[in-house]
Amino acid sequence: MRSSGIIHYSLNPVGGAEVLSLTLAKVLRDLGFRVTYFTVQRTDWNFVRRSLGINFLPDEDRPLFQVNIPLFNIYQMLLGQIRPIKGVDIVINTHGDIMPSARADIVYMHYPTFSLWFVDPENIKRYRSVFWRSYSTPYRKIQKFLFEKRKRRFLILTNSEFTKKAIKRSLGLDAVVVYPPVHVDEHYAPNVQNRENLVVCVSRFTPEKRLEVVIETATKVKNAKFILVGSTKFRSSVPYLKKLIRMVKERGIGNVSFIPNASFKQKLDIMVRAKIFFHSMTGEHFGIAIVEGMASGLVPVVHKSGAPWIDILQMKQGYHGFAYKSINEAVQFVSEILSNEQMRKEIASRNFEHIQRFSEHVFRKKISYIVKTVIRRKFENELK
Repeated sequence: MRSSGIIHYSLNPVGGAEVLSLTLAKVLRDLGFRVTYFTVQRTDWNFVRRSLGINFLPDEDRPLFQVNIPLFNIYQMLLGQIRPIKGVDIVINTHGDIMPSARADIVYMHYPTFSLWFVDPENIKRYRSVFWRSYSTPYRKIQKFLFEKRKRRFLILTNSEFTKKAIKRSLGLDAVVVYPPVHVDEHYAPNVQNRENLVVCVSRFTPEKRLEVVIETATKVKNAKFILVGSTKFRSSVPYLKKLIRMVKERGIGNVSFIPNASFKQKLDIMVRAKIFFHSMTGEHFGIAIVEGMASGLVPVVHKSGAPWIDILQMKQGYHGFAYKSINEAVQFVSEILSNEQMRKEIASRNFEHIQRFSEHVFRKKISYIVKTVIRRKFENELK
């Protein structure tokens, strides 16, 4: 049996990157590969499977550390990439928002984060701190050196046309777009009647997700309930969630509620009751949860930036959903959808066909072809 190795920092955050990684692992197994995970953090497989609804266990799990260490995360990621990986026929790095330096044949790059370090306003703000400068500078220099050394030795896949342009702009490298796998069949709910005036946001609870925007919008849409569903597996998650809860309580906002670490079934049950999927992050690299919401019959309201606008809505305002630039615009779009049932149903119906391009079936087909091609070329090179 052929063997494969998948590099992923941690599967415990149970976000879109983890859905992609595990679906890719299932494809490899279906192709006849033995699957070994090379993680830094030890995987809580019961939690991962319950949260994502993906029933998969690797043939072997090799965490770098047996206990999860909540310190020096970027250097843990670095160690996870430079660790030696031997005895496998193909190596795929699915945690590719950090630049790859391990012996990877394929890198699925979610975003070229370190190369755009000083483009991100949050990083610019952090870098003013002497502590943060001292902490991060060695990491950036090591990553840059290792990337320059290996950048022509692997195939880059990415999640959207938006990210593909960012990779070309920042690294000068070409990438192949393979949209992340969305389990549209499991979310498919075309015939649900009597939906509630319910707005759902599914997101991890971390500051860059800008979930304050959801709350601010809720204060101006009194005839709807807003539910924020998300994971708290990041170090910043619990303090951020507490901040959001305090914000709601102090301002007496009665139409916002939170469901941290919901199971896959809980998320499905909430989705089929709702009318709108709200996404608040700017410059999102893709947005699997948005497409899941569309599959459940929700009309998306997203920020007018990144892949949600360019790839998912295809820059068509009001056709597959709505994109806002300000909170006032968000309020306007949410109110319009809630007040116009015929329009809502037309958009939701149109989206059921549109989202098939993001389906797991399409992803599996593309990944299977790419893996077979890479293996064949490696074999041909070994014969030379």
